[in-house]
Amino acid sequence: MNCYLCNSSKVNTVRTRLRHDVCRNVLECEDCGLNYLEPGKDTGLKDYYGKEYRKLYTPVVGEVLNSREIFDIYLPFQQSRVDEIDHLLKPDVRVLDIGCSAGHFLYTLKDRVKECVGIEFDGSAADFVNRELGIKTYTEPIEDTDIQPEFFDLITAFHVLEHIDDPLSFLTSLSGYLKPGGFLCIEVPNIQDSLISVYDIDSYKDFWFREPHVFNYSSKTLEMMLQKAGFTGKLKTIQTYNFINQMNWILTGKPQKGADIGMAPPELVSNGRADTVIAEEFNDWVRKIDIEYKELLQKYDRGDCILFTGRKEKP
Repeated sequence: MNCYLCNSSKVNTVRTRLRHDVCRNVLECEDCGLNYLEPGKDTGLKDYYGKEYRKLYTPVVGEVLNSREIFDIYLPFQQSRVDEIDHLLKPDVRVLDIGCSAGHFLYTLKDRVKECVGIEFDGSAADFVNRELGIKTYTEPIEDTDIQPEFFDLITAFHVLEHIDDPLSFLTSLSGYLKPGGFLCIEVPNIQDSLISVYDIDSYKDFWFREPHVFNYSSKTLEMMLQKAGFTGKLKTIQTYNFINQMNWILTGKPQKGADIGMAPPELVSNGRADTVIAEEFNDWVRKIDIEYKELLQKYDRGDCILFTGRKEKP
């Protein structure tokens, strides 16, 4: 089997097991470094993400949450994403968010742009975004909607591309719905995440590799994929989970209970019984450390996510 990205025949099996004890080969190309799952039976993306995905993969470990709960957990962490594309947000801009989940990102920026539109295969989440947030959201692939070509100024896809089994076709399709000069913003997990590439935490790797993520990108392979699809732009790693979350994995080999804790500003003292002045000073200290640590991770390309912002190359 040749590499999906560079067509090299030098492809090796580097893992055989994924989260939830799923048996599946993980392949890696010796030449370009692309890491991906060995192709398996196509279960149908729309059915899987509409019915099964959130039963196994949720922001709170072991709990199945409704759309309102997912929205409430993730909403506080959207401003940093908005800040990254602040220069693109203008009153006449139309934005499409692919895989919009409970709409937390679109809700954060909807008052700053002309129009927000979502696509989400989970029907209950799409219904929540349509009904509760007032944001038009489709439940079909973009090609099956009534969206017109060259309609959007900005298309975003946060933690979507790793789920796509033919990313080159997906990216090429998206480009047709961007206006000339329009922008694409992509965020994916980073296989060079420090807990994998620096600390080498086996339990984290068992947790990190999962069946829905059919491609696992590094900065190098994401850039290669986007360039092959005709996009150029800026790429960097970011760290979304805090310093204490990382220490929790290093010291215990286990995740924290949920994203609401792991992505929030860290706290050393949260028991409510310590002297207020002491608690504030201890927590201020660890938050300074958190900022410095995230800067260090970004310096060495070891943040837990990769962010790309760019546009289609001119013919």
